[in-house]
Amino acid sequence: MTTTRSLAALLTVGLLLTPSPAAEPDDRTRLLEEVRDRHREAVDAVRTVSFAFALTEFKNDPLTYSRDAASAGVAIHETGPGRYWQTPERWQASTLWSDGYTQDEVYRHHLVFTLRKPPRQDPPRPAELTCEDATPFTRNGRDRLAWLMFGHTARDTFPSVPFHQLLEQPHTLHAVERLPAPNGDTPGEVRVEVSHAEGRYEFWFSPKHNHLIRKRVWLPAEEPHHRFEGEVTHFAEPNPGQFFPETVEYRVFEKGELKMQRKLTLTDLQVNRPIPNEVFRLPGVDGMVCKDTTRNRSFKVNADGYRVGEATPNEANPNRFRGPIQPVPPSAEQSDTILPWWAWAVGASLLLCLIAAVMEIRRLRTPSPPAPPR
Repeated sequence: MTTTRSLAALLTVGLLLTPSPAAEPDDRTRLLEEVRDRHREAVDAVRTVSFAFALTEFKNDPLTYSRDAASAGVAIHETGPGRYWQTPERWQASTLWSDGYTQDEVYRHHLVFTLRKPPRQDPPRPAELTCEDATPFTRNGRDRLAWLMFGHTARDTFPSVPFHQLLEQPHTLHAVERLPAPNGDTPGEVRVEVSHAEGRYEFWFSPKHNHLIRKRVWLPAEEPHHRFEGEVTHFAEPNPGQFFPETVEYRVFEKGELKMQRKLTLTDLQVNRPIPNEVFRLPGVDGMVCKDTTRNRSFKVNADGYRVGEATPNEANPNRFRGPIQPVPPSAEQSDTILPWWAWAVGASLLLCLIAAVMEIRRLRTPSPPAPPR
């Protein structure tokens, strides 16, 4: 009997000490992990890229934001045409803007230099050169790979991050499903729906194109009545087995009404080809003054955009919404009689001390009344 109890006790302890096997991931988790990893591989495989681009604008109406009383007007924006180059360390963009300016940007060594050249006119206006701190590529939200849906707005960041980093942040997964293929002979697209602090996303991943994103929908958390859509209507194959978005359409809806529609078309697309260092230079900046907007200082630069000499503080910018306040000059009589505030404060303190002293002297000189009889 004792032996039986001992064996039972040992068996119980053994079962308790034996680690339980980890729960097997369900089909939805496995599908999400596959899409995440394949998409990351396709994005990471792009080492260098260069292309020319054109923008076709079909509609661009103002948007109304709930946090503002007035409608947000149509801001100055890129109109194209333009060109773009990128390597793992740097990028450059050159494009035309709606105000007629040509804008060249170069990112290198965690700095973005921007050269804005005005349209030709009489009298001519000077070009403007500025720089600011930035973090690499898709994290700064200004490189065109993010523009081509390789990056997405993330929690606590204005810039964008790739899809796998979006999943690393706190989020809620609403759906992961494989859709039926239209022709039935290839795996269908995978739709993923996820939300976090910046809003709700829907992604359609294309297995035919190495799981790159074919379509994305974003509903911002602060402006849920706005709907931002991006859809790749054609993929290019710059290298055998490697795909890249070639035509992308962008649409913005407000309360279901189409407000903005544009199409981006790439030409002369080259992926993973050498790009000479001379490309990453701003033209004609030798001797120009650059305003560092991050550190509020200015300095001259050489032909490569590097600082020459000492930096000086930037001048204070006047308030753009109010005209400069012109002080009213005092008259000759006022200038002789007006005292500064501290003189009035000292005088008032002395007067209070004098009044207190007089009252104390009077109290001491006044005889005390006789004590009442007992």
